[in-house]
Amino acid sequence: MGKTTTNNPKVLDELGKHTKKEKLKKIKKLSTRSPTGKLIYKEAALCDYLEKEGYHLLDNFGAQITGQLIDNVAHIKTPQDVFNDVLALIKIQDNDELRTSWMKQGEDMLIKRKAILGSLTKLKLDRHRDTKDNARLFYQNTIVVIAKKDYRLETYEQFRKSGKYIFSQQIIPRNYIRSVGKKSDFGKFSRLITNDEKHLLSYRTTLGYLISNYKNPSLAKAVIVSDMLSQIENEAYGRSGKGIIIKALSYLINIVEYNGKATDLKYDRFVYQNVTVLTALMVLQDVAKGFVFESLFSTLTDSMSIERKHQSKTSIPFSQSPKIALTTNYTIPQDTDSFKDRKHLIMLNNFFNAKNKPVQHFKKLLFDWNEKEWNRFDNYMVECVRLFLKNGLIGYTNKNVERLKLISQTSEEFVELMESEYCFVSSFFSIKKIAAGMDVPTDEPSSKSRIVGGWIDLYAAYKGYNIERRKLGGVIKICFRP
Repeated sequence: MGKTTTNNPKVLDELGKHTKKEKLKKIKKLSTRSPTGKLIYKEAALCDYLEKEGYHLLDNFGAQITGQLIDNVAHIKTPQDVFNDVLALIKIQDNDELRTSWMKQGEDMLIKRKAILGSLTKLKLDRHRDTKDNARLFYQNTIVVIAKKDYRLETYEQFRKSGKYIFSQQIIPRNYIRSVGKKSDFGKFSRLITNDEKHLLSYRTTLGYLISNYKNPSLAKAVIVSDMLSQIENEAYGRSGKGIIIKALSYLINIVEYNGKATDLKYDRFVYQNVTVLTALMVLQDVAKGFVFESLFSTLTDSMSIERKHQSKTSIPFSQSPKIALTTNYTIPQDTDSFKDRKHLIMLNNFFNAKNKPVQHFKKLLFDWNEKEWNRFDNYMVECVRLFLKNGLIGYTNKNVERLKLISQTSEEFVELMESEYCFVSSFFSIKKIAAGMDVPTDEPSSKSRIVGGWIDLYAAYKGYNIERRKLGGVIKICFRP
């Protein structure tokens, strides 16, 4: 990757001979003979060889892993992988004694004991991270460098000069060809699940936000993927396309998925143990009704605390921790300012449902594509990243949906009363008076006032009002402020 290649048979033959000679020299340095004539592999020589071949220690958030750096791409290696790499080198010698001795000694040196791999030097290069101004997507044949106005292609040789590295798992296993023209199936799907151009732009900037690994402290939000009917009724309306969106992202970035109904974010100390240096996005799939969104607050805005079994607790800095997304068929009811600052909602429009599935509409499965369709998909997603860099993370609200959602959380009678008689800003009124005329599941006055008080908080959030409370004549009254 990033090196000059040739198809000239004579040149290739000479290169092959040169490479083989170099490898044979390395083999001879790895072993020696004991006074009794036994072949012995030298531990110090093996360690030196591994370091010269680019093997280093890498940090995996509290745990050390071995990686081989080739052209600024780090390939994660297990002890068995390293053993096999050395074995492949030894096989070139075509010497059974060398190979047999390595089978016995190599297992002890690299797999049973940790001294050699544990003594490798730590990789000193910094890992590549996207910035607020540009992002990179790494493909097999090229690197797409995306900026606000446009995007360009970069070779791996050019990237190597940056002095940064990536993991091999970040390389998307497809070739990228810049193209315009026929719309992608995923682009058509995206238009169908959104209502209009504003809705589509919000959706596309959200995809771009999740693909970029830059983390802006002032934009520390969890993306919630839901649908309009679920948000209105607070009941499950599946098959709207939420899973397809997450699957689309998984073809570009590394995702760790959790069962949202079974995951205990508050009390499970090992809940984040599956998060590694490779994880770009953590997804809680299908979170249940009444999900406590507040349990994500510290993870969203601060460092992420990780504890793995039989290992010490460690902390991932905010800039390196994964972004977070949730899918749900229910409302996330908290609507105070602190909650709003940490949530970003994508609402799909229920074009797709149990009776109208994407496979019926497209007459084929999404992602079961040929090379041209994958290329259209990649170009569409690259443009999503550019739209995010240009416009930021754009929200989308539908007033009709928001009003219906408010009614489902309160009552139609309450909303109509507030809109007709209590919508005036800066006019004080009594919660107790409103509660007295409301049909709520209790006759106890203080309980009715408490329930209706919660409804008024929801109404204020819907209108974008602040609430001021004062004690007037021994009675607590409130008014709305802009």
